Amino acid sequence: MSVAELARDIGRVGRYRAQGVEGALAFSVVVRDVRHVFGRVDYEIEPVDGAGRCWVSESSVRLVPLGGGE
Repeated sequence: MSVAELARDIGRVGRYRAQGVEGALAFSVVVRDVRHVFGRVDYEIEPVDGAGRCWVSESSVRLVPLGGGE
């Protein structure tokens, strides 16, 4: 994936799913930054409702299709 292709995801909305021992959480996020590290892609995400940012694997975020709803 090129830098330009990765940059297209910045600002997009998606759903983040965090797996835990007891279950899972899912909530809406905005992609704030993207990086390519050791052959994988990571997103820096921020919750739509709430505060904070963290880096997560691209595979744990399902982006809303461009021009469409969830």
